[in-house]
Amino acid sequence: MLLIIGLSSTILALALFFKNENRNSNFLAAFFFVLGQFNFTHYYSVIDFDPYWAAVFYNHFAPLYLCAGPFLYFYMRGTINDDFIFKKLDWLHFIPALILLLAIGNYYFIPLKEKMEVLSEINANIKNFNSVKFNVLFTHKQGFIIRALHFGAYVLFAFGFLGKYVLRARINIKDAIRHNTLIKWLFSLLFFLIVVMIAYGYFTFKFVLDPSFLKSDLAKIILSVSGFGLIVLNGILFFLPTVLYGNITGNLFNPFLLNRTDSEDEVGVIKPNSFKDDRETHLYFLDLKQKMDDLVEREQLYKHQLFSIEMIGQMLNVPTHHIRICLKDYHKMGLVEYRNTKKIERAIFLMSEESNNHLTLEAIGEASGFNSKSTFYAVFKKINGKTPLEYLNSSDSNP
Repeated sequence: MLLIIGLSSTILALALFFKNENRNSNFLAAFFFVLGQFNFTHYYSVIDFDPYWAAVFYNHFAPLYLCAGPFLYFYMRGTINDDFIFKKLDWLHFIPALILLLAIGNYYFIPLKEKMEVLSEINANIKNFNSVKFNVLFTHKQGFIIRALHFGAYVLFAFGFLGKYVLRARINIKDAIRHNTLIKWLFSLLFFLIVVMIAYGYFTFKFVLDPSFLKSDLAKIILSVSGFGLIVLNGILFFLPTVLYGNITGNLFNPFLLNRTDSEDEVGVIKPNSFKDDRETHLYFLDLKQKMDDLVEREQLYKHQLFSIEMIGQMLNVPTHHIRICLKDYHKMGLVEYRNTKKIERAIFLMSEESNNHLTLEAIGEASGFNSKSTFYAVFKKINGKTPLEYLNSSDSNP
């Protein structure tokens, strides 16, 4: 089970990192990556002991485990605020991981063969687990306790962060979960993490008191409960492409993005049920698509050297990932293709105006934002299937 969890978590991490349009999902990708390595470590060190792979995974990733909590918190905070947030003070969250890295620094220089021998000895006699010193600051027992408490604190803090916002916004939870894909995901994420935290916390408590507990039937049951929670969590995300890939069409992406003119009264008090449901979000992105087109065409931004998603987002005062989503799911194209399309639309407009009959095709291309005649011809043919000259000579050029 742990091997399956490790593989699925790693695959989810890669999908989130490379496919999702929301930069904030990088934190969730990092969280699932850490989760995957954690399960690989326990699988090869405990469930199906393999000296080589145990030596590869065991202890090497220990500092990374202390990053799981911060990654979860950053993801929750960014999702609620509907923006990618990472402040200078956020580096403080990684101090425990840095301390642990320094504490086990010597371990990284121990030959792999020697690590395999030590881990084989521990596996043969689990009662000697705490006698091996891989950490200059903590014993193995203390390390287990610190890791469990550290992660548990962040899970509870993230749950409290979400709960505080829900209470402040006076959101109707039943309606929100029923009509809101992302709220449903956030509550599912935290619920199953709490289940895992309780199960693994109890396992850690029993194991610290008596390392031989690891071989008991009760330990297997507890680990199975914890593993089941993680499998369900991974499965939920696999079946939520709106979260996994950032595909927003017909679903709610930013349930906490409030419409300030509708959701706050004159003194700034948030009114109840101010979240956007799936239908409203769809309409929001349709409206954003039109506003983006109007802005780019009116200001002729496609001719600007610094034309970018960030520029459009700043001018429209919306998060940049909204622009990415709008391009991907509503325009069905990337920024370069969108820019070229707008340039060609401008060129066709100029070609159709009788007052521009004195302009050469090269001049029209330049007026549309192209730096060279060859680029203008190549892009024009790619989009329209004809060169500018062929287009002029055809009936398609007539309005």
